[in-house]
Amino acid sequence: MKGAGRRRVVLHIGPPKTGSTHLQDLLWFNQDRLHTDGVFVAGSGQRDHFNIGRDIRGEPQIPNHPGGTWTGTFDAALRDFEASGCHTAVITDERLAKTGPARVDRTLSRLDGFDVVIVYCMREFSGLLTSQWQERIKNGVDLEFERWIEAVRKERRHDTFWRFHDVPAVLERWSADWDHRVEVITLPSSSSDDQLWNRFATVVGWSISTDTDVERANESMGLVEADLLRRIQHELRDVPPNPRRTMILKQIIGQEILARRGRSVPILIPEHHREWVETTNEVRIDFLRRAPLRVTGTLSDLETSDHRFGTSRAVGHEA
Repeated sequence: MKGAGRRRVVLHIGPPKTGSTHLQDLLWFNQDRLHTDGVFVAGSGQRDHFNIGRDIRGEPQIPNHPGGTWTGTFDAALRDFEASGCHTAVITDERLAKTGPARVDRTLSRLDGFDVVIVYCMREFSGLLTSQWQERIKNGVDLEFERWIEAVRKERRHDTFWRFHDVPAVLERWSADWDHRVEVITLPSSSSDDQLWNRFATVVGWSISTDTDVERANESMGLVEADLLRRIQHELRDVPPNPRRTMILKQIIGQEILARRGRSVPILIPEHHREWVETTNEVRIDFLRRAPLRVTGTLSDLETSDHRFGTSRAVGHEA
């Protein structure tokens, strides 16, 4: 039974490409203000919560990793929360959505004695596909867009995409047979960052005014920019991946240079994938209607967008 007045731990589990980075930037930007209202945000930045996420997922520690040490960071964050005097803690890492069943069970067992709230953000499926392809390109995938969609359609059970975005599987796993409160936040169909932040505030439950004047990070690329980065990744396909290479390609070339050029050519989903996209999107929405969870936002935010379909090609020869 959930006890009245018990401390709460809000686990924002992502997934990627649903506004997580912006929410995280705002959380740390407002960290001191939130603390005065009883909301504890551990650490001092995104890296700290990424390390907590690595610890929760049981990733082996890598010696001399540029991200630092993560073993034991989850327990340390909970100890800091208990010492803070706050009533609510927020832990956020968009990669938590893919955590396997054994590690989820272990995490929830560690949180016995707290009221646990699982927060999962959702966006319309066609927009998710275009954004997630860009993210995979930044992280080393060198498939052109249509080939990547075909791979996602074929690899339903094992592809990384579905480990994050198979909504029923992710939420049933994290809810522990719906013993824990699950909150789904829909991304506004408009581009209002404040609206998403306000929805997140409603779920977490703070009452103070916060500052949202933060530069938007993790902007999207257009097809030309994404395809250029894909070609670079293709040329480096025989070079073993390492954290420094990822940082240079993802943060400097992808984010600092290419994304800031704007979207020269929109990334469009070929029309022959429309039926699959619309059907998959409706299955996701129908699950939200049936499952014992609460939606903050509106299901109309998740309706398929016609402007996501069409034909667009980058200039040049395909690798």
